[in-house]
Order: sequence, then C-alpha cells, then structure tokens
Amino acid sequence: MTSPIASLRSSRAASASVGQYRPPEPCRYDFFQGQPDPGVYPVAELRAAFNAVFDDEGITACKYQGPGGRAEMAYGFTGLREEIARLLTARDANVPGSKALDASNIMVVNGSSHGLSLAVSGLIDPGDGVILEQASFGAVLGYLQQAGAEVRTVPMDRDGMDIDALVARLTELKAAGHRVKLVYTIATFQLPTGSVLSLERRQRLLALAREWDFMILEDNCYYAFHFDAPPPPTLLALDRAQADGGGRVLQSDSCSKTIAPGLRIGWMAGHPDALKALAAVRQDLGVSQITARALARYLVSGSYASNVERARLLLKQKRDAGVAALRKHCGQWVAFDTPPGGIYFWLEMSEAIDWPKVPAAAAAEGIALRAGELFSNDPRAERFVRLAWAHMSIKEIEEGIALFGKVLARCAKR
Repeated sequence: MTSPIASLRSSRAASASVGQYRPPEPCRYDFFQGQPDPGVYPVAELRAAFNAVFDDEGITACKYQGPGGRAEMAYGFTGLREEIARLLTARDANVPGSKALDASNIMVVNGSSHGLSLAVSGLIDPGDGVILEQASFGAVLGYLQQAGAEVRTVPMDRDGMDIDALVARLTELKAAGHRVKLVYTIATFQLPTGSVLSLERRQRLLALAREWDFMILEDNCYYAFHFDAPPPPTLLALDRAQADGGGRVLQSDSCSKTIAPGLRIGWMAGHPDALKALAAVRQDLGVSQITARALARYLVSGSYASNVERARLLLKQKRDAGVAALRKHCGQWVAFDTPPGGIYFWLEMSEAIDWPKVPAAAAAEGIALRAGELFSNDPRAERFVRLAWAHMSIKEIEEGIALFGKVLARCAKR
C-alpha cells in the first residue's frame, strides 16, 4: 500500500535516486561507502578538544555566533577559519609566488558536499554551462541538474581531464548560446578513477579560466593521501601565484577523510568575492560553533599532520594489498590502473562478463559495491565498478576481493 504522503512529494523528491541504495543483508564486505579507516580517528584528541571547549568557553560556545558576530553564521567560527587558512598556506608554501590565505579566504560548511551545493547555488542560473569530468561525484551532478545547468562532460586519461576536449566543449556551449560559468574537477586522485591532473594541464586549465571567464571548482578532499610521488600543486595554489592575484578557483575540502566524517565539517577556500556568492544563498545559519571550536583546538594542538601521515602510510599498505588481490583473483575479468592515491579502485569489466548479473550475484554473497553508472550519465560507465576499501582491514580487503573474483567467474559469458 502506498503511503498518502508519497503524493505530497515534490517532483525532485519523487524522481530522486540518491539514498535509495541498500547494502545486502548481511553485508560481509562493504566496498560501497568511501570512508576512512576508523582506526585512525583521533578520538582521544577530539575528546580533549571538546572538553576544553566546554571548560574554557562554556555558554559562549553554545551560541549561534562568536566574536566574529553575525558573519560567523555565514562563514563559520573565525578561529577555525584562521586555522584552516594556516593549514592551507603551509600546504601550498612550496609554490613560488602563492599568496598566503587568511580567514577572509575561508568559509566553513557542513561537509564538503554542502560547500559544493552552495557553489552551484551561488554561481549557476538555469541555462548556464558547466563542464566536468566524464565520471565524477554523483551528488554534484544532482546539484547541477536541480539548478537547470547545461552540463557537458570531457573524457579523462591517467593525466586527468582532457583539456583539448574541454576547449571543444567550451566552443560547443558558446555556439549553442550558453555561457560557461563553471568547470568542476576532482583534479587530484579523482573520484572515481584515481587519475591526477598533470601540472601542464592544470596550468592550461587556469589559462582557459581567464580566457573564457569561468570559475574552477576544485574538489580537493583526497589530496593528502598520495602513495607514491606527491601530487602537483593544487589549482588554488597555482591560481593564487598568478601575477593578477588569481581568484578563478574555489576549492572544496573536508576533514571527513583526514580526521573523522562524523564531524561534518568542511570548507570552501578562495577569493572573498567568490565566497560572498555562496554566503548570499546560504540559509542554514552556519555550522556548529561547538564542533568548530573543538576542531580549531585540535588543529592548534599539532596532532593533525602526524595523524594524516599515519593514515597515509596505512592506506598505502591497503592499496598494495588490494592491487595484489585484484591481480590474483580478478585479473582475468577486470582492467584497472593502480591508483597513485585516494581510497578507491576503478575497475573496467571485461566484455566476457555478463554485467547485469554481477550486482545481484555480489549482493547474494554479501558484497556491497558501487556501479559505474552512479558516477556518470554516459552509458559506457555501466561496465565500471568502484571499490572503496580504506575503512576495511587488509584481511577484509583480500577476502572480499577473492570472493568478488569468484562472483565474476560465475557471471562470465558461456
């Protein structure tokens, strides 16, 4: 029987697929959700930071805003913005000419997804052109569709977004009467492919932003987790090193992968004028003052860098174990590049696999995975699978991939 409430849904809610996935019961191997290893959550340090907030700031921390006044309801606790600015300035210090950030360059948001949605809302009108990678973060596709954007995608290779294809999309949209306002990219350890936009392509992308007058939205939440060579400088750092002062990049980031997702704290970094556009459409009255103050204290404590490094080394071990298991148990059925960083494997199914059988067969074994079509509107994405492994033990990764290999063998065409 259909609930009468169903008839009251908006058209967007009625057609939405987000959140409808249910992992198999029981779920033995959860490769679906991208989350960090719970073993590196700094629980003791966070507990100390929260206790200190209540001990030292008490009632003040329980208010909507702090010393920064009403602006903190749009931009976040000033003390945390200052600490994030210091963190990013230190990260980008090796880029010649890159200018230091301060609190005016930071907006604190309720997780990076919130910041991305604000960027779309603050910059995009119906009919505006937006370009992104062929496979990308599904939530952003949803935000763009709700905003009425004209969305185009560009192919990728191991060096990230194809910049020549980007120029072609810019030209096509202009010819069709659409102004391109935004290029969204996960430039470093791209979701879901793991690719890294090369330094040369980053520089070309920035030049195109100036030439064609668009903003770049850089989703940067995997940048800290490199396993081999460090990645190129962020687009934000390269932009801020421009002679004209930059201002073409809005960078989204989060502590969900580097500290703990339950904090629900992220940030947007960029030129104050760009952040004003986000503040103009923001209506949530800001992030938790209590959590923001605790996170600021945690960053001041100096524990952040060592904890990220510990997580990075652990993730490298897991990446290597997963690659070995994939080659041993699934090599006949999948093709993939070894990810140089991040927390995902992006697998292309062999033509020998009867793909429509795979999801149900995997679920029957208690394996949760994320199909490629959740990252792209391109029908070719249906032959891809993303495996998230960071939260699993090495033993679970190896066992889960071995069992997945058996599933693929059963789903091979006869």
